[in-house]
Amino acid sequence: MNSFIIACRNLKVRIKSYVFSCMVLTIGITSFVLFSNILSAMNLELGDRIDEYGANAIIYSDMKKNLEIEDIEKIYESEVSIYLNIVSPKIIGQTKINDNDVLIVGILPELEFAQKPWLSMKNYLNSSDNSENDFDFVNRQIPDNALLLGADVADVLNLQPGDEIMLDDESFVFYGVLERTGGDEDGLIFANLSSVQRILEKPGLLTLIEISAYCNECPIEEIAMGIEDV
Repeated sequence: MNSFIIACRNLKVRIKSYVFSCMVLTIGITSFVLFSNILSAMNLELGDRIDEYGANAIIYSDMKKNLEIEDIEKIYESEVSIYLNIVSPKIIGQTKINDNDVLIVGILPELEFAQKPWLSMKNYLNSSDNSENDFDFVNRQIPDNALLLGADVADVLNLQPGDEIMLDDESFVFYGVLERTGGDEDGLIFANLSSVQRILEKPGLLTLIEISAYCNECPIEEIAMGIEDV
C-alpha cells in the first residue's frame, strides 16, 4: 500500500476534523479583521467628536507683542492651516455695570458658539421651557449693541431682557442670558468683538485666540509649532 492511498484513507477518516479546523481558522481571521475595522472606526469617530468640541490650542498675547486681528490671516496662511477647524479670536477686559466690576469678552458669535456648542441661551430670562425662544448662535449673529450675560452675572445684576446698559458712555441692550454651564462662562458678559475693542479702547487688538484643530490627522504639537512659527 503506497503512501498516497494511506493519505487518502487518513483524510477520509479525519475529514470532519479538517473541516472544523478550517471553519475555526476562517471565523477567527474574519472576526479579527472585523474587530480591527470596528476599533479603527470608533477611534476615528471619537477623534472627530473631540475635534468638534472646544479648543485644543490657545494663543495668548505676551509682554513683547500684542495679538492683533491681522494675526488671524497669518494663522490661515501657515503651513498647518489645512488642519485648522475653527479659529476664534477674543478680547477680554474689565468694565463696570451699575457699580459692579465685571469681565466682558468680545467674540465673533458665529465662531465662538460653533466652537462651543454646549453653550445655549433663551431669548428671555422668563421664557418657557418650549423651544420657540431658543436662540441659534451658530447660524445667527447678535446685534452690535447687544450684551449676553452669563448666568451668575444675570443673577447679580437682576436685569430684564431689553434693559439698557451704559458702558463707557455707550448704550447697550441686555439681549439675553446664557444657560448655566458651571464653567467660566457663568461669570462673564459677552458682546461683539468690535464693540468690546471700542469700549476698552483697544481697536484691532486681541487677548487670545482659541483654535480647534483636526487632530485625527495631525499631532497638536506639530500644529502649535507651525502656528508659533508665524
